[in-house]
Amino acid sequence: MWKKILLKQEIGPQDRYAMSSYLTFFETLHLLHMRGALDFELTDELFRNRFFSAVGHPAVAGATLLKDPNSFTNITALMHDWTRYIMANDIPTPVGYPNYLTLTATSRGFEPVDLGPDDLADLLELQAATLTMLQGSPVLRENSAAMFTACLTDPDHHVLGWRKDGRLVAAAILYDGGTSAESIRRYTTSDPEALAASINLKLVITRDGFTRANLSRSLILQLEQIAVGRGKDEILATIHPQNAASRALFGSLGYRQIGKASTGYGTRLIYRRALTAATADRQRSQTPWPSLRS
Repeated sequence: MWKKILLKQEIGPQDRYAMSSYLTFFETLHLLHMRGALDFELTDELFRNRFFSAVGHPAVAGATLLKDPNSFTNITALMHDWTRYIMANDIPTPVGYPNYLTLTATSRGFEPVDLGPDDLADLLELQAATLTMLQGSPVLRENSAAMFTACLTDPDHHVLGWRKDGRLVAAAILYDGGTSAESIRRYTTSDPEALAASINLKLVITRDGFTRANLSRSLILQLEQIAVGRGKDEILATIHPQNAASRALFGSLGYRQIGKASTGYGTRLIYRRALTAATADRQRSQTPWPSLRS
């Protein structure tokens, strides 16, 4: 099974027994963890790639975890505990985890979409619906049509979304500010290399009624993978101090609050996550960042 996954060979119904046997090994690992016989430091070092490559594989997940989830509760419990360990220890997210979240949402009737200029009206409508739901709360500022148009057309941006029955229900925007004043990293440094290695997570919104479907989580993780593909070492986001939901979401994904900054639209908390192992190692060895300048 691992050979087929590793070599990207075709996996089909004839491999159903091999898939179950493969996952049974990890069910055993979960039980050993539950009994305190193993810790995640060792498990992660030995088996991270083998586990997440399997659970994020369309054929494997589709024939096992998504088809009969009640038969693989130990696997989903292991995945939950394992990803919590990864996020808490500044370990870059294995690509199999966002793949699994995408497959799960797709199996529930959600459609992943890359948004472009033709989606402007839907993006504005999603923002308007979210602002109405927030009833005047300052946690989300209203973005103009011109700003969204730039995001949907400028190659320095990447906009992903989820649709349900054709309606846009979630969206997120990645922005490479480079060495410009738009880079969030500008609040801490003017070093060109540090600015070039950083990227902004500009916006994440989910329609009311869909916040428990892990859509925001999947979009953030998908955009992180795109950022890695662009050669970025870290991703930063700003969050309104009163936005408890976003702070909890980003915290659960391994983002660390590294200070606050005075922006053109008010005080914002700055959250950061390392995208590479080397950056995470440097982050752990550094002293806390100083107060951020305006």
